[in-house]
Amino acid sequence: MPHDLVKRGCRIVVAAAIVLLTTGCLRESDVPSASPTAASASSTATHPSIPTALPTVDLSQSITDECPVTPFTDKQPSDPHLGDHPDWIPWYEHDGVWASPDDSLGGRWYTGGIYVLWWTGVSELLNVTGRPLDGGDDVPRAKFYGTPSDPNPISSELFIPEPGCWELVAEVGERELRIVVNVLPVAERVDVIDSQRRRAEQRPFAVPDDCPVSPLSGPGVRRDSSAGSPIDYWVEGDGIDLHGDLDLLFEGNGGLDWFIEPWAEPNVRGNLIDDPSVTLRIYGNHSSDLRGEHWRSSIVFPAPGCWTLSATAGDASLIATVYVYPAD
Repeated sequence: MPHDLVKRGCRIVVAAAIVLLTTGCLRESDVPSASPTAASASSTATHPSIPTALPTVDLSQSITDECPVTPFTDKQPSDPHLGDHPDWIPWYEHDGVWASPDDSLGGRWYTGGIYVLWWTGVSELLNVTGRPLDGGDDVPRAKFYGTPSDPNPISSELFIPEPGCWELVAEVGERELRIVVNVLPVAERVDVIDSQRRRAEQRPFAVPDDCPVSPLSGPGVRRDSSAGSPIDYWVEGDGIDLHGDLDLLFEGNGGLDWFIEPWAEPNVRGNLIDDPSVTLRIYGNHSSDLRGEHWRSSIVFPAPGCWTLSATAGDASLIATVYVYPAD
């Protein structure tokens, strides 16, 4: 694998398999400490391929008295697949197990999905677990792009459900990396804030008061460029989630993705609330990407206004109200 494909600006994703690991709780006695090889936060350096100012590993907004975050090491793995990485990319390390969060976030951790690169150097299964240190039963979830037993760098997306102080543990055989991170709300990410601003600017006008649109969940963050915007919003149903630009639908063609658990092809219908005889035309197919299996649909809204969308698949169902803006 050419090393330039592993650089942060162009991360490679091996789509051979997607492994979901559901994490578990740790013993109360497992109080984390900084890795013995850990040092202070990494310095910054100029990267020749990026002409603009580089992100700084600045944890000033992440360190709190209540959350003793683990510092980064000043080293990086010795692996030819990683290439000549600049030293501003942060890494954690202990006992030969390495982890590096998305460097574009300045060393911060967020809810909603964060890219993490792992390196173990051995062909043994990597298992990622964790727990909130301030109480609660939530657990993180790791989605691996490729196989989590690869001795080469392993790409993943780590979903931490709630903000706060978290302990994360990466185990490979008898070795482990144990770190403490302060997780911030995804809504505080600069790219999320910018996306929300741009979305607001694209809306022609406010949704009329007589159209009770369904509330959107999110934002979430996704790295699959084929899915469109990196910022994701959705409507939650009973076993069906509807993803897409649900607040930016326009008369004519549009695309929406339907996630069904367990997977089954949905039966989707829709009509204009003011005139139920006006119905949508919809075409779709079974699809799969880094977000999982779903039904990718192309929808034609023949008229603007307030619409009802409904979907059923086995025992799963969803009913959503959306507003469709005029094409002009």
